[in-house]
Amino acid sequence: MSRRLVTRRRFLAAAGGGVLGSIAGQRAVPAAAAEDRATTPAEAFRLLIEGNNRFVAGQPTVAARASAHRVDLARGARPFAAVLTCADSRLAPEIVFDQGLGALVVVRTAGNVADAAAVGSLEFAVETFHLPLIIVLGHEGCDAIQWAIDMLRAGTAPPGQLGAVLDALRPAVQLARLRAQLAALRIPPDPEGDLLEETMRAHVGMVVERLRRAEPVFAPRLQRDRLRIVGLRYALATGGVEIVA
Repeated sequence: MSRRLVTRRRFLAAAGGGVLGSIAGQRAVPAAAAEDRATTPAEAFRLLIEGNNRFVAGQPTVAARASAHRVDLARGARPFAAVLTCADSRLAPEIVFDQGLGALVVVRTAGNVADAAAVGSLEFAVETFHLPLIIVLGHEGCDAIQWAIDMLRAGTAPPGQLGAVLDALRPAVQLARLRAQLAALRIPPDPEGDLLEETMRAHVGMVVERLRRAEPVFAPRLQRDRLRIVGLRYALATGGVEIVA
């Protein structure tokens, strides 16, 4: 089964069974108004995927970024989802998902590392705004993950606080290398050229699993289906997203 087919089916499952269709070929749907903000995981996921469809199709909306909307937000924010993503300058969740000011709580770290401050920020957002959805958003060609691969291969110690970033990414690099070694034993063998991609996917999966086990904020909500945590991969060239965890 191709990765595209698997991705489409997993999108349908993650959205609670709603029909989303293909990512890039779907008709653009206008962004939801403030009073229509999602309150369930499936609704929140649908809004993000519809927004990404608009972004991919080159049909983003701008109404939610108007000056009147900024004035309204000064009275209080009402986000419907949180996104933990990389600090890479090519990746901006509000743009990727075509959402305006006040729609998303965004936490950005190098390589979307889920350190204590990042997890605490997500917990604050879920506790304060009762968010039904957290997205862990990795991306292809991640410079932070490539840096970690190179540093571990060279065996050198990074300066300053970069050591904390390296330590956080180390398990994913090790897992991806193990998978590559196993793939090399197959007939025909798979090349190790996708180490960066596999490390990114492994890291997103590890972060998602860590968040899903987090007590006392996330785990109880997940058990009651009041919260969903999904790992996505962003394609730099196409602008599309797919589920990886």
